[in-house]
Amino acid sequence: MIELLVVITIISILAAILSSRFWKAKESVKRTTCNFNLRSIGQAILLYASDSDDHYPRQDDCVTGVSLNPKLNDPGQVQGDGCSNYSYAYRHDHYKWPIWIINYAGKSLEVFQCPSREIDPINWNRDGEG
Repeated sequence: MIELLVVITIISILAAILSSRFWKAKESVKRTTCNFNLRSIGQAILLYASDSDDHYPRQDDCVTGVSLNPKLNDPGQVQGDGCSNYSYAYRHDHYKWPIWIINYAGKSLEVFQCPSREIDPINWNRDGEG
């Protein structure tokens, strides 16, 4: 009986040590992915600027059907025109700058999100803001 308890104790200690190492490795991968995404965003901004007479992506405008959240581009998903009332699904401003460089960043929204952070579901579902 004592031998069984000793074996269980040793196994639980080893499991605790290994789980902390796996957690650290997982966080390291997330950090590396985030750094790579930031590098990709920087390169995309520079490519955009070189194609746009050295202007950075910034415009306060409203264009229907160009939300970052593709579900909001379906007809009837946004009240009004998406630029009035309390919905800004189609407004391009300092919150929506990724829409201008997404073609230069691999056409994927994943590059704009670090794996350790979650998208705010309220802003994403209402206004398409990440």
